[in-house]
Amino acid sequence: MTTSRRLFSFSPAAIASLVVAFTFLLLPGVAQAQKTLLNHTYKKAGNTRIKVESVFDTAMPKGYMPVRVTIRNGTSADRTWRLSFTDSAGYNAFSTDSTFNLETRSNSEAVHDILVPLPSAIDQNSYSSYVLTANSSGLGQAMANDSDQTWTAWPSIGISTALAARSITPLNDKMRSNGGRGEKFAGKFDPKMLPTDWRGYSGLDALMIQDKEWDAVPAGPRKAIQTWIRHGGVLDIYTNQANRKPSEFGFSKADSVKNGEHQFSFGAVNVKKWDGRELPVDSTISRYNRITNKSIQYAQDFDNDWKLERTMAKISDSKWIVIFLLLAFAVIVGPINLFVFAKPGRRQKLFITTPLISIIASALIFALIMTKDGIGGSGSRITFANLQSGAGEKQLYLRQEQISRTGVLLSGSFEVDESAFITPVRMRAGNMNRLTDDRNQARGKFTRKGNTYAGDWFQSRSEQGQAILAVQPTRSRIELRAPASADGKKPPELFSSLEFGLRELFYRDWNGKVWKSAAPRISPGNAIPLEAAEPKDLEKWWSTQTENFSVTFRNQARKLTPTKGNFFAVSTDPRAGSLDSLKSIRWKDDFIVMTGSVLAEGAAATPGNE
Repeated sequence: MTTSRRLFSFSPAAIASLVVAFTFLLLPGVAQAQKTLLNHTYKKAGNTRIKVESVFDTAMPKGYMPVRVTIRNGTSADRTWRLSFTDSAGYNAFSTDSTFNLETRSNSEAVHDILVPLPSAIDQNSYSSYVLTANSSGLGQAMANDSDQTWTAWPSIGISTALAARSITPLNDKMRSNGGRGEKFAGKFDPKMLPTDWRGYSGLDALMIQDKEWDAVPAGPRKAIQTWIRHGGVLDIYTNQANRKPSEFGFSKADSVKNGEHQFSFGAVNVKKWDGRELPVDSTISRYNRITNKSIQYAQDFDNDWKLERTMAKISDSKWIVIFLLLAFAVIVGPINLFVFAKPGRRQKLFITTPLISIIASALIFALIMTKDGIGGSGSRITFANLQSGAGEKQLYLRQEQISRTGVLLSGSFEVDESAFITPVRMRAGNMNRLTDDRNQARGKFTRKGNTYAGDWFQSRSEQGQAILAVQPTRSRIELRAPASADGKKPPELFSSLEFGLRELFYRDWNGKVWKSAAPRISPGNAIPLEAAEPKDLEKWWSTQTENFSVTFRNQARKLTPTKGNFFAVSTDPRAGSLDSLKSIRWKDDFIVMTGSVLAEGAAATPGNE
């Protein structure tokens, strides 16, 4: 997102210093809430200036870092700044490169909000480091770098300026005194700078904000935070008023309420009583210690009990055949070539036999690789689709886990059209796995420019796994045409307005009674015949459908079955939500596990009924 403002059209050089002072010095509260990554003035170019700030003043161990770039172009020409970020999760770890081209008109100021991809940490104690360069033709290069500790045994937390003003110092002091917990309880943020893209929160596990600050948050960031919560984020709203509920802050009815925590799919919203003074240090740290840092799951959940990985057919290692061919080549091109093909007195034949032997050996190795591995690759993927069709959302929340084995790749770059967060996962050791469960071998360099991804996401003759989170707007829904009869003899009437077919479906109505589809297939635009079922039938069936997900996620998914008013279904229709990545991968047996809210007929157009 970019906003621009024209500066005074008269004598810009004469007023530049005053403008800089007003813009950058008269807002100390904002400056203190953010972490400045780069602040550079081109004094010989009309006091042209670039300032790069991280919205959250904390090193995040995954996801995207929301960054605000303020550029004052004091020259008489329109200019483009090229920003390059290299972020690393530490030595022998993942690193990412990303590039952004930001345009700013002459004699004007522009504010650009960008998302910088971060590498996922693969160890409990990692260092997040970055190198940032900013280039504009004729102005030279500005450069900055820094590093910070990320401790994945502690959640990544954002705390608003109002809460941080009284509490962040004692909380940080307590963290340091405990030892081994890093140096920060949370990173500060200014609510006025919250991003409108949900990926801007993907590096966080929890968000703390005062009620008055939340009331001032615009609709865009609120929608983004709602998406982040569905994917597993925890939002805590602090207020001095008793008995307030999430609905008073714009949230729809929760899926469930447990111990005062309002659950929304995999995340939660809590309204916490606060007297406006310093937060109680010990109880606050104890509470957030119970929240899991999701980054470490990408390193731990896929290297042991990931059943999807076990569905991949095992292959024999061809390295011994290659070694044999190389040894044979060495023998033939050496002594046999010298003493048989080009005997003494006929050494001139070496100019013919040596390249010919090399070409034949190369052709044999190439033929072996092509026969065994082929071009492109094959893979398996499983997708969890969470359909929330209420008037306040109308979105499909997706989580996809995938593993692929590649042969010869002509290109490893790909594009993702969705608003997606993608991360490599660390798998158990294997012959073709380059990101193994040995942390000293788990390294890779990943690049992103716009929606184009390249680097080590996919490599020739290798196995790789990824997790993808995304969200899609949708009008698809399953409607409740009529509830079950009072005596329970007549089942409820459901209708599918989905754009894809379903294979099986269960429904838990608002009374807690469970029903299942009576038809073997459910086509789009058709009624769904139901018959009575037992809760244990749903639980057993759902457990089987989710078993190929990584361990933590499948356990979380299995906890959704008690949700009243929800359907649970599976589909093998790719239109149900499978996300494409590298086009040359042949994905086999797509499987979509789906849940979501069932709406009363017409409720999708009626706010407040979701």
